[in-house]
Amino acid sequence: MRDTYGAVPGTEYNIILVKQPRMEIPEHTHSYFELIYILSGTSVQLINRNRETFSEGDFCILPPSARHLQNGFPDGQAVKILVRPSAFTDTCTGLLKGQDMLSRFLLDSIYNENCEQYLLFRTGQNSGIRGQVLDMFQEMFSADVYTDRIVTGMLMTLLTKLSRNWPAAVESAPVKNMDHEILTFLQENYSTITLEELAGHLHYTVPYCSRYIKKLFGCTFSQLLNQIRFQKADLFLKNSSLTVNQISKMLGYENPENFMRAFKKLHPMTPSQYRELYRGKGRDGQQD
Repeated sequence: MRDTYGAVPGTEYNIILVKQPRMEIPEHTHSYFELIYILSGTSVQLINRNRETFSEGDFCILPPSARHLQNGFPDGQAVKILVRPSAFTDTCTGLLKGQDMLSRFLLDSIYNENCEQYLLFRTGQNSGIRGQVLDMFQEMFSADVYTDRIVTGMLMTLLTKLSRNWPAAVESAPVKNMDHEILTFLQENYSTITLEELAGHLHYTVPYCSRYIKKLFGCTFSQLLNQIRFQKADLFLKNSSLTVNQISKMLGYENPENFMRAFKKLHPMTPSQYRELYRGKGRDGQQD
């Protein structure tokens, strides 16, 4: 198995696959999800101070905030799938809408910076899962401008099958159902939702709801809502022909100027410049 993939120059990948290093890896975190699939051998890792021993067929999903280290892995082989959080919020949105543990885990991992959960699916010697992972890995070696979309679709199918066929093999710290309910409600009503409406939906008082969100997510209601809105803005600017004015209204901004000012606080450019920059990167990645 080769060590890494051949990327198309100028293409911004949401997902990449690499061979798991065999040396000891010190404790660290990432800005992306790390999915580890064990092809052979045994790997010992410390995840948020919990010792886990992974064996052939084990599939672990670590959120960006998880602190983990790996002991030496001299006699085994494993694949790591590195996934930007935006892959789930922009492309694999269907995975966030379910009512199973995987959906709750992904939502909480994306919006809760202190998430300590991780999922572990023990698939044993299932040839279907093994084949899907290796097919994804192989796709990276014939990389072109379609590869990221293909691999993203393959990952969505893989995760859905894991959740469906191995529900009893899911292990993690407890997943809070209220986290999932709050995030789902905001995802569905991001253009018009207010703190008062959310409090009413949860049957909380407004002050208690405000404190509860701060405790759960480490940010205010407005900050959490803006995070969701600007993930949607990113999706619309990259993948639609909607005008900036239309996007601002869909996000709940009555005045497009307010949207543009808020956008420039997050990115050092206007929404139109951001769109052109992204499209320019796509053109750079095309092959003759």
